[in-house]
Amino acid sequence: MEKKVIDENGKFKTFTMKVKDCTLDEREEINNMIFDQKADKNFSWFLKVLEIGTDYTREQINEYNNEQIFAMAGVVISSINKKK
Repeated sequence: MEKKVIDENGKFKTFTMKVKDCTLDEREEINNMIFDQKADKNFSWFLKVLEIGTDYTREQINEYNNEQIFAMAGVVISSINKKK
């Protein structure tokens, strides 16, 4: 899936990522994270979404900047909840 994000200079960057076919348990975990009003949506929260919703290792995720990580988590969230 291709996604465009704005970088720190206000320009668009495009990246491609693969969202895995999540099981219902994985969807449940991510959706519970989304709707948990008490959860801090900090950097760890976004990493957890990527770890559940992709096959990327922490080392692979570390190659992306913060804006890309936040955008990638958004792609995971929207992708896992689309009807198939």
